[in-house]
Amino acid sequence: MRMENLNIAERFYSAIERDRRERKAGIHVSDLIGPCLRQSYYRLNFGESYNRTTALNFWGGRKLHETPILREHELELEAYGVHATIDEYEDGVLVDKKNLFRDMPLPPQPSPQYIAQMEYYTVILAANDRPVMKAVLLYIPWFNLQVGPMEVEVTDQLRPVEVVRAELVSRAAALTDLPSRRIGDHCVYCQYFNRCFCVKMQQS
Repeated sequence: MRMENLNIAERFYSAIERDRRERKAGIHVSDLIGPCLRQSYYRLNFGESYNRTTALNFWGGRKLHETPILREHELELEAYGVHATIDEYEDGVLVDKKNLFRDMPLPPQPSPQYIAQMEYYTVILAANDRPVMKAVLLYIPWFNLQVGPMEVEVTDQLRPVEVVRAELVSRAAALTDLPSRRIGDHCVYCQYFNRCFCVKMQQS
């Protein structure tokens, strides 16, 4: 191909597709914190679909996470049959990085999903001899870099490890069979919408 005919945008999308890392097989913390476990069941059993928008989002998120902050970075752990990738951990401090896309303001309170994620990370870290004494969400404004990163400590919002451990084990066990459908606004954006609602023999 002559270089003057080269489509740079197409090359870019091809490059980020080659750069995409497959998620390790099995149940991950992200499978347990969403509003509907059925979506996670479908992902585990039928895989994920990607388009250019999702590929670009995954690429941007991964690039944002690449720079180490603490001693243990992108730490891959497993406990109770659930996998976790911990953004940052050192001497009892847990940090999870979050993107703020577009002109999104810093939320007044972290979402319940973010709190649950930090709780599950705390359980898995504890099972791997890494107790959590301080838990921090680090919001990074992707499209407004003049604001700078914003640190929100959530330690006081986390439930006791033994309570969360039982919940984590229970939710992971629920993914062995098709969970009940939880209808909400999230359904419109779910990549498994047709499978969930339109397959005639689908169990409700």
